[in-house]
Amino acid sequence: DMELNVLKGAQKFIERNRPVFYLEANGTHAPIIEHLKDYDCYWHFPPLADGENFRGNTDNIFGTVLKVSHNLLCIPSEIPCECGLPKASRTDDMIEVRRKVYEPFGLT
Repeated sequence: DMELNVLKGAQKFIERNRPVFYLEANGTHAPIIEHLKDYDCYWHFPPLADGENFRGNTDNIFGTVLKVSHNLLCIPSEIPCECGLPKASRTDDMIEVRRKVYEPFGLT
């Protein structure tokens, strides 16, 4: 819920500058999407462990279960976006959306 508080505190800046946001949404995403009414939001599920990290550490402390962060890419609606990510809505079940994204790869 801290993300929403930051967005509310920066409302005038957002209205004036129309920035792109990349936000963690592991908790409740609906209020964020509702607050950014004139933005298009897209789901992004990056893995928490990736061997191609800065230090090249391949040790996955999260085990064999697919562990991802639930994030939102939020782009002002006047900017066309063909990012290939699933569009987010406030009514989404983010776990179900994530499952659909990863099922073609044999992951859930």
